[in-house]
Amino acid sequence: MMAINAAGEKITCKRSGTRFDVEQDIIIHHKGIKYPSKMKNISITGLIASIPGLSPDTIQPGDACGLSFSSDPKVKAEIYSSKVSRVDSSQIALNFLGFIL
Repeated sequence: MMAINAAGEKITCKRSGTRFDVEQDIIIHHKGIKYPSKMKNISITGLIASIPGLSPDTIQPGDACGLSFSSDPKVKAEIYSSKVSRVDSSQIALNFLGFIL
């Protein structure tokens, strides 16, 4: 399946599962840095999010990341492990791996 992202770039969509459009603030954890992000859609295997101001050189496909579904600093967030499957000029795609305590 082929799709066009917000920047007009063609991207290949490898997920065969149903995607659900969801606008939710999340936190992506990468090499000790917390990136406030916005989840765009989610499926059983992963999600797509936007990270404002992220340089594509900062996070690379194959990198391990943590993922918090709560952006409220007062709430102890559960962190899920994930792997970056794609980064482009406006979005990042993450595959779920498991749960980190």
